[in-house]
Parts: sequence; C-alpha cells; structure tokens
Amino acid sequence: MLDDLKLPKRVGSCKVRTIKQLLNDKDAEIFEASVMDEGWPLTVLSRELAKRNISISDNSMRRHRLKGCTCWKI
Repeated sequence: MLDDLKLPKRVGSCKVRTIKQLLNDKDAEIFEASVMDEGWPLTVLSRELAKRNISISDNSMRRHRLKGCTCWKI
C-alpha cells in the first residue's frame, strides 16, 4: 500500500519569476534581459527597479543570474 510513498518534489518560488508574471510581456522581457545582463550591477538594478515600485533584492537577482534558483531546476 505504501510502496510508492515518496517525498513530494517541492518547487520553490523565484522572485524574478514572480515579478515577471506580474508584468506585461514587453516589460517582462526587458526585466529578464536586465537581470541576466552582466553589465548591470545588481545593486544598481535593484535601486532602479525600486524607483519604479518593483521591490527585489540584488541577492534574489544574483541567484537567478547564477542559475541557482528554481527557474533553472524545473
């Protein structure tokens, strides 16, 4: 009866993915490109996004940029 009992796979949330889902297609594309662009210092990007009422830490974006978030594990 319990032969197939396994711990369910937990898919956490990535703040970058969460924010992208709230943006229109064009803004989501610009946001993703900016996060992945090595030319953008992430602390500066975080500040610039905050000016536009988008709250995300540089650490969340760094994890996404380094492919250490759940986006790359799905």
